[in-house]
This record gives sequence, C-alpha cells and structure tokens, in this order.
Amino acid sequence: MSKIVFTSGQYKPYHSAVTHVEDRGYQFGDGIYEVTAVVGGVLVDIEWHLQRKQRSCDEIKLINPYSNKVWEIVFNEVLRLNRISDGLVYSQVTRGESPRNFLFPGESKPNTVVLARSVDHCNVLRKTESGVKVITRPELRWRRPDIKSICLLPSVLKKQEAMEQGAYEVIWIGDDGCVLEGGSSNLFFIDQANKLVTHPSDKRILGGITRRRLLDVAAKNDYLFEEREYGLDELLGAREVFLTSSSTFVAPVVQVDDKLIADGQPGELVSKLRREYLDFVTGFSNY
Repeated sequence: MSKIVFTSGQYKPYHSAVTHVEDRGYQFGDGIYEVTAVVGGVLVDIEWHLQRKQRSCDEIKLINPYSNKVWEIVFNEVLRLNRISDGLVYSQVTRGESPRNFLFPGESKPNTVVLARSVDHCNVLRKTESGVKVITRPELRWRRPDIKSICLLPSVLKKQEAMEQGAYEVIWIGDDGCVLEGGSSNLFFIDQANKLVTHPSDKRILGGITRRRLLDVAAKNDYLFEEREYGLDELLGAREVFLTSSSTFVAPVVQVDDKLIADGQPGELVSKLRREYLDFVTGFSNY
C-alpha cells in the first residue's frame, strides 16, 4: 500500500505530495508544527497538542485553517489510511504561497501537511532504559522557543554535534547561565531533597505536552515538584535527571558532558515516574 499524506485539503500518495517553490515555509520557515504520539490507535493528549497548535498560530498571526475537531478527524484518517496503530503524527501549517517578500502576503491561504509513520515505541524505550548522555551548549535559538516554529536550524546543528560526540541530546544554556531544555525535549532533575524540578513553562522554553502530562502524573501521585530556574552546577549535582518528549516519552539521563549523574545509572524515582507515565498511556505499560 502506498503511503498516504494529507496536504492542503487532499489525501495524496506520499510521492505525489509537493510543496510550491514559493511556499513561505520553504523560503522563510514561516510556519508551525506539532508532533503527536499514537499508542494503540489513540492520539496521546490530542486536546493539549491542538491547543498548543492554536497558540503557536496565534503567536505568529497565522490563520489556523481547521477547527480542532477537523484536525483530529484528519489525523485519524491518515492513521487509518496508513494502517498505523503505534507511531507519530506530524502536522504543519505554513503561511502559504506568494512571491518572495518578507511582509505577510495579502491573498495567500495557509498550506497544511499531515503525515504519519509507524514507530516501535517499545524499541525506543529499550534504547533509553539504561540512560543516555547529553551535552550542554550555549543557546543559539531565537528568543521565542515557546512557539513551535518550523525554524529549527540551531537544534539541527547542535543535535548533530551531540550525535557525533556519542550523546543523545543537546541541552541549551541561556546567556545568564540558566539551564533551559533539550534540542527537542524538556529537561527534569530530582534534587537532593527528592523534589522534581524543571524550568517554568514561559517564553524561554517550549511547553512540552509530555512535560505537562508528567507534571500531572507527579501531582496525582503526591510527588513534590517545582517549576523554577536553575544553573548547571545544580543540574550536575542532581540525584537523577531525565528528558521528556512525544517521541521518547521519558528518557533517563546518566551523563551530562563529562560528568556522571549520581552513580551513572537511572535512579529509582526516574524509573518510577517513567513507569507511571507509561501506565497513563493505556495498554502500553508492559513493554
């Protein structure tokens, strides 16, 4: 069966879906995107993802072409057409096609893309179960990473550098020394008082959906947690560290740059939080 994608109102075979050379996403990175996990045919936290999509559109004055209900229908149809029950759905909206000009076009309409791919979530989890290494780098991004923009070159460059150094992820450090988040993930640590700490969901980070859900899980299980700024020294002195994202769920971090975290093994609380998050993802906790 040919892979099917949804683009600007039509379901098309993958190799027939094309972008105009003057699409503003292609020429300016003028657009937003979302990535949603699918487990057992269910779009995980789809309501929150669609809320964030609308917020990103609003922040860059981009017309969202569809209602949340229509987006969800399209997502599920793309999953059905491609017979995907476990994977990821990628959706993108750009400002559309117009002659190249930095100013907003007057007449163009948004272009959309929705595609899905199968992912063996169990295999992804096994690869991160024993913990991963991350590297820290000065932040290169624009000052609005809270908008899920398709302008991702800084993360591309530094995630590539991380891979070349045998690391899983890059962690951004702000000009003021504040630890922010990963190149495509949010960052948590557990301090010496057994409190869960993460950077506030403000304009300096992207408020991740998995991050949000994990804080909800923590609250329901009566874990102490705090959203606040912190520096690299505090991170390196943590009892446990981990990453969250829609593609990897919860990934323990056992090394930051050249420093092992605790004994270099995933900690007890991270492992417990990982299990409790997976329990939330219905039917997926027994990987």
